[in-house]
Amino acid sequence: MSPLIRPLLFSLFVASACAQSPYANPLSKVVRNKDGTVLSVKVDPTEQRVEETLKNASGGVIWKIIRELDEDSQPVIGVKFDGEDQIVSRHKYLCLRGRMEEEEIYDAKNKYLAKMVYHYDNRGRLSQIDHYNPAGTLVSTSKSSGGGVEPIKQEINGTAQPNTPANTPAKKR
Repeated sequence: MSPLIRPLLFSLFVASACAQSPYANPLSKVVRNKDGTVLSVKVDPTEQRVEETLKNASGGVIWKIIRELDEDSQPVIGVKFDGEDQIVSRHKYLCLRGRMEEEEIYDAKNKYLAKMVYHYDNRGRLSQIDHYNPAGTLVSTSKSSGGGVEPIKQEINGTAQPNTPANTPAKKR
């Protein structure tokens, strides 16, 4: 599997764990992984933006992805940057029923690289991801035997803010 795809899959496992959009409410969360890397996720529904940053154990940025959300707080497009803040890839998302169904991945020059198709069990948990090459051939499949594809992680802090009138995002027009 491509080194570009592995970190992408990890971030999607975090974002795709439930059937309702994980980006509907403001959130600031930090997750420490067993390998020492740290993923921070910042969701700003008012700005319709999500920023995820993966840092190594020393605090250096490995990658960052910024996603733009639609009026239903679903990701529409994303741009992934490396640790040098250079564009690595661009992403287009298809979301239905409050969850990501498909993702198209392009390189920094907009050359089509891959398509990811996400499958869910009857409880809405991510159960399988199919990775297709540009020719449409299935390259790999990630499956879960436990009814949900979840990364090994330990949340070290997180602050979700309830959707009170003061925190309820205004929809963009």
